[in-house]
Order: sequence, then structure tokens, then C-alpha cells
Amino acid sequence: MAATQEEAREHGVAQDVQHYGYDGFRWLSGDKVSNLVRTSLEQQFESLPRPPRAFHELLSLHFVARASSNYLGDLVAAEPIVVARILARVNSSLYGTRAPIERLGQAITFLGLHSVRNICLRYLLNESFKLANSSVKKTLSRISEASSIATDLAERLAKLLELEDPASLTTQVVLSFTGHLACALIEPSTSNSEAPTGLLQRFEQQQASIGLAAPEVGRLLLISWGLPQQLINNVAAIDRVLLPLEGPPSPTSQSAAVGFLCARLGEHLANDGPNKPGDLDAWLESDDDLRFLGSHFDQASYAEVMQTISAPGFLEDIRAVAKPQD
Repeated sequence: MAATQEEAREHGVAQDVQHYGYDGFRWLSGDKVSNLVRTSLEQQFESLPRPPRAFHELLSLHFVARASSNYLGDLVAAEPIVVARILARVNSSLYGTRAPIERLGQAITFLGLHSVRNICLRYLLNESFKLANSSVKKTLSRISEASSIATDLAERLAKLLELEDPASLTTQVVLSFTGHLACALIEPSTSNSEAPTGLLQRFEQQQASIGLAAPEVGRLLLISWGLPQQLINNVAAIDRVLLPLEGPPSPTSQSAAVGFLCARLGEHLANDGPNKPGDLDAWLESDDDLRFLGSHFDQASYAEVMQTISAPGFLEDIRAVAKPQD
């Protein structure tokens, strides 16, 4: 590790840290870290390729408000690999089309504007983390697969719960993996196969070795990329579902909780965790990272989500489609 990073760890964070946590864990905010830690991370960010114009265009308020299939098609056409993945997705067993779909415009119409947008965002985001040795590439590939599964899950569950803005949630889920990808490059030992499998333990290790946990690293990186602040705030809220909710559940907390559950299930399935109903139920009940999940939902919505993801074949279908995609 660079000397500046060693110094950053020694200096730690400012005394005024975020107050919430549990089991001795203290969530350290990127707004409260010392200048030394922040400068060290910003130097690391400079070595990453900045996302292309298309990435920013897909996240712009203009696109969300006014985009058309033709406009998205023009953006996507410049990325042949993305086109191939979109066509592979639309022709997968998940959709059961009567005849092969071979044209991009048809695929966008069939899958929907926002589903295709998220496929594009995942690809363009992953491209910013391609500068890695072979051992880290395996970790990045696993995180990418988790993101793909999580996004598909979020799209389905958001519709099931009739959330106000399902398109925004799925985008936030894609971006919630930014910090996890960055930490895999900055300090591989916090994300590789030997790292703790539990999210809480991983965050503790990342705070000790990097100065911040993945969600805060991701938040600072998204700020450096110049993304809209409200989008960044919503993305940052997803991993904070790990912690107890202060106050009663709300539509905002429920949306973040759906994103968190999908991200954790994405990681679980990408790591070949059990997806059969009985085994899955046991994991959902025993996983410490999900300890406070239910408090972020209203009771009826939580029961509906749990029943849906535990239904026979539900997760298996998504896992089967996501694995070859990313």
C-alpha cells in the first residue's frame, strides 16, 4: 500500500463520527474523515478511468424525463458489447419469446427503456474498473454478477410493491456496487475470497485498512464523477439498511430496504449460496446483515417480499439468466 494510505490509517478519522452502529461497529462518514484519508482516496480515484459521456447521459435528469427508445438506441449502438448483452438478455429463457429478437430497437421495446438503461449502466460502470490484475478480476467479476442479479430482483420487487419510482431504485442498486468495486482495487484483501463474507465484518475491515467502508468510498467516488447529489444520497442510503432505522418506516426507507435486500441476495447467489426455499429461508433468518431489515418495511410489505423471494423457482430463474450476462 502507498505510504499516504498507511498514514491515513494511523491518523484515522475525525472524532465527530456518525453516531449510529451496533455490536461495537461505528459507521464512519466520508464527510467526517480526516483530510489525509480523503486525499489518499482521491489519489486512488485518479487512477480509475472516468465513465464515458454515455454514462453521465444515462443518469441525467434530461434522460430520465425525456428519453425515447430511439435516443437510447443511438447511445447504445456505439457499444457493440452492450448491444450483444441486450440481445442475449431478451432472447433468454426468462422471457420465452416466440421468435428470436435480432434488432436492438425491438429488444428495447420488449425489455423496456429502463431495463435496457440499467444493462448499459452496469457495463459502463464495470468498464471503469477494468485496470486490474488477474486475481482482482475474479473478484470484480463476482461483484458484477451480484449487481446483475440484484438489479433484476429490484426491478421485479419494485413493481410488486408498487413503489413510486421503480426505475430510480434499480439505477440506485446498480450504483450501490460502485464502492464495492472500488475497494476491490484499492485494497483487494477486503473484497477477495478470503475477506469476511458478512457485510458488517467487511465494512469493519475496510474502515480499518482503507479509512472508510465501501458505501462511503462509493459515495466519494460518485461525487468526484459529478453525479447529481440527490442520486448519490439515495444510493448511499441502501447499505445503511444494515443499521437500525431511526423512527418509523417510510416510503423512502422501504425503497432503500428493497435495494439492500436485492444487493445482499445478489451477493449471496453470485457466491453460489443456496436458493432453494428451505435453505434460503434459513439463510434469511440467520444472516446477521439482515438483522434490521424488517424494521425498514411496513409489516405487510415485508411479508409480501419474503413470500415472493421464497417462492419455488423465483431466484433460480433470475440466477440462471444473470450468470452468463455479466
